[in-house]
Amino acid sequence: MRKLAFFLIPVILGSSCMSTTLIDTKQKGAHVYFDGEYKGESPVKVGNTKIVSTCTDLRIELEGYETLLTEICRDEEPAIGPIVAGACLYVPWLWSFKYKKNHFYVLKEKENTYNINDGSNEDQKSKAEKLKELNDLKDRGLINDEEYKKAKSKILGF
Repeated sequence: MRKLAFFLIPVILGSSCMSTTLIDTKQKGAHVYFDGEYKGESPVKVGNTKIVSTCTDLRIELEGYETLLTEICRDEEPAIGPIVAGACLYVPWLWSFKYKKNHFYVLKEKENTYNINDGSNEDQKSKAEKLKELNDLKDRGLINDEEYKKAKSKILGF
């Protein structure tokens, strides 16, 4: 029984030190970086064992959207396990707070990108207006010939 206790105590204390959160975005498949380390495509569950009030850099990237740079800090919600254990030992207090269970972000579309089927053009521009905008982007060098041809085909329904 003592051997079991010596095994369980570190496991319980170690697991109570971990805090995880789900990083999700409106635009699925965005690349998520936690302290510069790639963690996967959104939605993705990430975590660490940092102590209370420390922050983690969060970077979310997706082609056609601005890179989102923010941080989440480990002081968002109380962690019951370490608080209870902290009543007996001082060390668990260092993990007495955790991340919220979920973080949800909406990425901002990059300016000067032309995405015909993104659903954001609710005003239903005419084909002529869309082609004019597209031609302007090509003339300014913001899109290449291949992107121009592909977008033009979509506008014209080819």
